[in-house]
Amino acid sequence: MAKTKVFICTKCKQAKCLAQIFEHSQTKVSLVGCQKICAGPVAGVVVDGRMEWFSRIDTPKRIAGLRMVARHRVRRTPKALERRRVVKRSGRKPR
Repeated sequence: MAKTKVFICTKCKQAKCLAQIFEHSQTKVSLVGCQKICAGPVAGVVVDGRMEWFSRIDTPKRIAGLRMVARHRVRRTPKALERRRVVKRSGRKPR
C-alpha cells in the first residue's frame, strides 16, 4: 500500500502534536512553512488531484476526518472538516 501525504504547517505550536498523530500510520507527513491561513493547526492533503487545506485541526473528530481523507477512504469531505476547508488555498494542483 502506497503512503499518502499530509502537509502540516510548522508555524503553529500544535503542529508537532498533529504530525506525531500521523507518524505511525500509512501517511507520510511533510512539514511545510507558514501558509498564512493560521487559525490553529493547518493541514493539507491531495484530494482528487488537487490540494485541499484545512484549518483548526484540533479536535478528535477533525483529526479522524483528516485521516480518512488522507487514506482516500471517503468520496467527499467529512462533515467535521467541511467548515474547516480554507477556500483561498484549496483547489489548486499540487506542485
